[in-house]
Amino acid sequence: MYKGKGLLKVFGLILLPLLLLMPIMLSTVPVAKAQEEGGGTIVIAFLDDVKTLNPLTYDTVWEDYVISCIYESLVNVEPATLKVIPWLAQKWEMVSRTELNIVDPETGTNYTRVLFRIELAKNMTFSDGVPVNGVAVVFSYRFYMACKGLRNTVDIVTYVNRTWVDKDDPYVVWVELKHDYCSFPYGLSPAILPPHKWGPRFVKNWAQVSKAEEWTNPDATPYQVDPEEVRGFANMDPDFTIGSGPFKFVKRIPGQYILLEKNEKFWLKGYPKADRLIFKIISNPSAQVLALEKGEIDLMGWFVPPSQIKALEEHPAINLTVVDDLGYFFLGFNLRKKPMSDLAFRRAVSAIIDKNAIIEGFLMGFGSPGYTPVPIPLKEWFLEDAKNLTKYPWMDPGKNVTLAKKILADAGWRDTDGNGKFDLMPDGKTSVKGMKIEIMAPSYDPVRVRACMMICTTLEEIFDIDFVPKIPDFNTLIVTVFYTVPPNFDMYILGYSLGIEPILFLMPIFHSRYMPEKVTGGDNAYGFQNSTYDKLCEDALKEYNVTARKEIVFELQRILVEQLPAIILYYRKNVQAYRADKVAGIVPSSIGGHMNYWTFINVYKKTVVPPIPTPPEVIPMISAAVAVSAILSIAAGFWFRRAFVAA
Repeated sequence: MYKGKGLLKVFGLILLPLLLLMPIMLSTVPVAKAQEEGGGTIVIAFLDDVKTLNPLTYDTVWEDYVISCIYESLVNVEPATLKVIPWLAQKWEMVSRTELNIVDPETGTNYTRVLFRIELAKNMTFSDGVPVNGVAVVFSYRFYMACKGLRNTVDIVTYVNRTWVDKDDPYVVWVELKHDYCSFPYGLSPAILPPHKWGPRFVKNWAQVSKAEEWTNPDATPYQVDPEEVRGFANMDPDFTIGSGPFKFVKRIPGQYILLEKNEKFWLKGYPKADRLIFKIISNPSAQVLALEKGEIDLMGWFVPPSQIKALEEHPAINLTVVDDLGYFFLGFNLRKKPMSDLAFRRAVSAIIDKNAIIEGFLMGFGSPGYTPVPIPLKEWFLEDAKNLTKYPWMDPGKNVTLAKKILADAGWRDTDGNGKFDLMPDGKTSVKGMKIEIMAPSYDPVRVRACMMICTTLEEIFDIDFVPKIPDFNTLIVTVFYTVPPNFDMYILGYSLGIEPILFLMPIFHSRYMPEKVTGGDNAYGFQNSTYDKLCEDALKEYNVTARKEIVFELQRILVEQLPAIILYYRKNVQAYRADKVAGIVPSSIGGHMNYWTFINVYKKTVVPPIPTPPEVIPMISAAVAVSAILSIAAGFWFRRAFVAA
């Protein structure tokens, strides 16, 4: 969740090399082998274009990839161990904690003032040379706090109370929270924005709030910002779109590519390795494979179609990376509508869906049946009891028609015309006979398209309902599910790429606070409302003890297994491909496979022939056959948000 939704899949900052001995830096930061080679233009295929590069509003994985190259945060995540590591924040500590007997109307729990002291690195600048210091961090927090209602500001608005720069040290920041927050600063770190750009552009009272004394004032004047103005800002001006990250934004040609150039002022000396990244839009996975084989791209940005994996394994110039994906794929229900609101309906659907057929037939074995939203790389947090078919028989990963019918009959569903299909709901009044229910899946992913069609056909075996597969482009699906209020969809298949702390995705994806009716683009599109679940989420966020927090996470999963606002269809092995003859420095990780921050800063062309060609020369037009294929296959992307993102 990210949904990211990664997804802001929260990136932060590690101990800076200029302040440390070189051996310590090399033991801490994941880097490619020391080589004389470096530079070059790396061409990476995207399935979809970006709509925005605004850190406060983005919502797809493609946008997340680009934004993570431009903006940085307080902490980062080590790609192999999935542990939080320092980045811009070198050190942080809780200084005080005070419980108040005052109820926060937002959370329904008493306030607890928790004060953190953060020491920042001192050798960072934005790409235009302006220092990244306490002012930049405090500005970013205060700006997010002023933008209530935007999809990527919810947690900071909810949990951060005040922030200010230390009076004696401009590289020390104080952050006071409204409540305990178990994983601070991971999960509560904004993208670090340049105050000299965003302040004058959006803050109405900038002349007042930018005075020197305001930065060190805990009770500084609140920012006057119009969230709707920020929401509509795409942030694609090279003179404005600057950060402290490894690359600079140069330009975007809609529907074709996004061009980034190396940030020569990036704090980690010698990085990034590449001179430029070009994210080329090729909206069909098979077309990406052909472009890779022809040498037109260096990396595929998406899962290799299972039917083409064997051929790429045998290609002498192509390597595959295979990792367990830090995410899951699911079938979601709109609980506001009948019959999706009926628990027996959802359990029967779960019982009859053949997850094993999806794994073996569509994924060619590169995956495993899904049970809960906690994926394989986080197995220590996974509720093993979810596989207990005695306790939860509807979790059977095979196609159990007998069980599905029994669940419905026991709940009071009836077959009124004797055709062997249920058509009357337990209330005895609501007939579903002839009802049309649409199940959506994104057009770019053949696995989910095929799964959608299979599920529709399977469900018609037991329900007298017309289940219709609907295959829109990704952006249309996202708008329909997350941005249409009230949500009027029926069912949909998507996926999430997640962060490393389960409560930071279990809460925004299923807590009632994150319904689209309450937060624009909220991830709880199901409309799942469970007061016990909500309270357990709040309890987990306040629990600093990992063992105790795990028990709460287990209980959250039990509720989701019992209530099924979504059916977890499968966990995928992320199989990606790149040109091993052309590039080096690939860093595979459960976080995005080889599509991650560490690959972006380490990858380089093995042979660099100056001068570097311009984008039209670097990216030849794909063949007519591929172009036709790409046109016929509607583009879409993988959905990511905050500490998670959706797919």
